[in-house]
Amino acid sequence: MNKKKLSVVMAGAMLATSVAPVLAAETTEVKEYQLSDVVLLTREIKKLMEDNKVSTNKALIADKLDDSMAYTSGDTRFVKEAVGKAMLAGESVYGIIIYNADGTVAKDASNHSGTAGQPIYNITNAETDIKAMTAGQTLKVFKRDTTKFNDEVIPGTSIAVDDQTVATYAKTDLVTVGNALEETFKKEAALIATSKAKSAIVDETKIAINSKKDGVILTLRALDENGKNKTIELKEGDEKLDFQLAYDAEGNLLDATNPDEVQKFDHFGKKVNTYHTSTLLTSNTLEKTSYKVVADKANVETIKASDLYDGFALTSKGTELLSDLKNAAEKVDETIATANNALVKLKNADIVDDKSGIYYFEVEYKRATSNTTSEVYKTVKVTSTNKAELKSLFDLIKSGEFKVGIVAGQNRYETAVNVAKANGAELKIADKSSGTDKILNNNIVLVNGTSLVDGLAAAPLAASLNEVGTAKSDYLRQAPILLAKTDELPTETKEYIEERASHISKNDRKDYVVTLVGGESVLSEELVKEIKDMGFTVKRLGGDNREETSVAVAKKLTVGTDGIFVVGGNGEADAMSVSAVAASKKMPIIVSKVGSISRDALNYIEENASTSKVRVIGGEKVVSKADEEKINKVLSKTNAAYRIAGENRQATNAAIIKEYYKTGEITGTTGVVLVKDGVAKKDELIDALSAANYAASMKAPIVLASSNLSAAQEDAIVRVNGVAKVAQVGEGAARTVLETIAGLFGISNVK
Repeated sequence: MNKKKLSVVMAGAMLATSVAPVLAAETTEVKEYQLSDVVLLTREIKKLMEDNKVSTNKALIADKLDDSMAYTSGDTRFVKEAVGKAMLAGESVYGIIIYNADGTVAKDASNHSGTAGQPIYNITNAETDIKAMTAGQTLKVFKRDTTKFNDEVIPGTSIAVDDQTVATYAKTDLVTVGNALEETFKKEAALIATSKAKSAIVDETKIAINSKKDGVILTLRALDENGKNKTIELKEGDEKLDFQLAYDAEGNLLDATNPDEVQKFDHFGKKVNTYHTSTLLTSNTLEKTSYKVVADKANVETIKASDLYDGFALTSKGTELLSDLKNAAEKVDETIATANNALVKLKNADIVDDKSGIYYFEVEYKRATSNTTSEVYKTVKVTSTNKAELKSLFDLIKSGEFKVGIVAGQNRYETAVNVAKANGAELKIADKSSGTDKILNNNIVLVNGTSLVDGLAAAPLAASLNEVGTAKSDYLRQAPILLAKTDELPTETKEYIEERASHISKNDRKDYVVTLVGGESVLSEELVKEIKDMGFTVKRLGGDNREETSVAVAKKLTVGTDGIFVVGGNGEADAMSVSAVAASKKMPIIVSKVGSISRDALNYIEENASTSKVRVIGGEKVVSKADEEKINKVLSKTNAAYRIAGENRQATNAAIIKEYYKTGEITGTTGVVLVKDGVAKKDELIDALSAANYAASMKAPIVLASSNLSAAQEDAIVRVNGVAKVAQVGEGAARTVLETIAGLFGISNVK
């Protein structure tokens, strides 16, 4: 007998598991969590409980649900009241009891109107109690005994069929003597306990008497293969249907009250005479692992001053520390020098002499424990035997700005994170105090960290997503560009996103958007699922290749009179040179197919021809003369494209700086950003992609160089006005390059 037939004949009869005995064995493993990490413990146990819920099939308890879907009182046909309420609450198979250090019970079910000594299976109650744990308390996990009914996990004894007899309909069960629809049948078919129908499958308004007036026809919400509503006709002598037991074609039990399952519907089970209703099981098994909360251990990280500042440049560790302090201060409208409420702040007003030849200052890291309280979880102690050296570093940090520094990480993913920190972006949606306008800083852009070309168009997109405020209190920046792997978030990226979103409840994270730039071959659906599981909304701008992706991104931007950039599909270095310009001016970057620009790209250019200039970036080896002619053909004669290029990547870089920064087309420049040129290894250019919006925030040109500057680059750079800061993004460029650029402007961290 197949599964489908079994569901018809047995009406969902018992498929029970054996009831496990209560085990007296103690736990064999104790995991410790520091008090400041209780949130992590809460997350771990909550996930276990949410991933292992008892059945929430409301159809099985529909006869005891009122119009608001709240449980009334009494037993249903299938389960006793206590079982029904556990199902409606979405309780877990796993429960917890929290014990004090002396072994007495601190929290159990009795704290939530339950029975003393019983675990807390309600997930919300468990979450609340775990968050409130104190040092010395231990949490133990219990797995309740359950049975199964049609693969539904029931927190009670088996739902057994007492009488398998299936009755048949009499005419009076369906049609009244006066040839009207029998009200009792209507309520049963539509799962009406009080006045409102609960069935998502049976439409109560479309239950009608048949033409012969000897039966009824039910028009269902489920559609057949032709897109028409399925129907069921019932007449005298037909076996009674159990409208609480709806099945799909494979015989799997559905929740007849759930609209999402309507289209899976295939048939109803037969209604047997009586069931032995399920009684709540109180037996359980103690899990082997328990969880103990211990007092926070002192976490002091000691760093030498020379690891943060070498006398010329602030190192990558130094700029990261500065970013942490600056972002925390800005978040509460303070400065590093005056910070009091910031969660990261200088602990000392000046350097301290420990009287043993060591000088130091400390940076205190706190985490919020509530809306009004916080606690220290880490202290960074910066030391030196050279008082002048340490004082110079302390004053530099306290000022909130460096003149020469390196923004980088141990790998490309961490570098992108540290660039985002340096750019000071905080996830936020809030009302401006001056009116009702929203401050929107709710976006993150993700590109593949090993597929450079797919991310070429990301810089202007990230620069345009957020609504940037003008007041200091807005402290908004462009959306950060972070790097992902094809199928997952790397640890560095995920931890940074979680840190930025730590103040946002999971329910509210849906208002925050992660935009993926690239198709599924570079950023997969597995990655999408991971991000959605974190609570965020995910959008994708991508196509089957880099050209389609660039057009998809461009269509999301507003094209102004500044125009459009066209770069070659293998001209990554040229694209990186212009990325900061594109971000500053929010100009789309169209990637030209190698050997032939795509029709979609030409159509996009033509659609914007009346208002836009087109700039071809790079030589004819990356964007051919023939492609340039195709572009000009779709443009008006007075608006022809022109090319910005040099004989190599450094020459093109110099030409771009001269075109946009020397001439004053981009004004307000305050810095220069140096990145490796990718000559030795093309994918080193990924640092430039991360740096584009950082450079744009300073109206700064990106300089491509690894071992030295060309004469053309030096000539272009030195003519840029307003430069007061030089930042290198990513490690690996020769120290002499950074020194040369700083020397051109006489810039130094030393006052």
